[in-house]
Amino acid sequence: MDFFGAETEEQFVEAISGQVYDSVQDCFCTECGYYFGEGEPDLRGITCPECGKPAVEALEEILISGL
Repeated sequence: MDFFGAETEEQFVEAISGQVYDSVQDCFCTECGYYFGEGEPDLRGITCPECGKPAVEALEEILISGL
């Protein structure tokens, strides 16, 4: 759980709580934690420029998948 520097699930939820309803959300690689930038809430499967895996997802997708 490296997103937003969160060490616990509670810290992560607090950090992203305001973004869940935005039309543009932060996107992260679910494999390496790379911050990709902003994207549409349904963004998923984009290739990460850091690790090369197709694992970049928007926060909404990360929350839906339960990571």
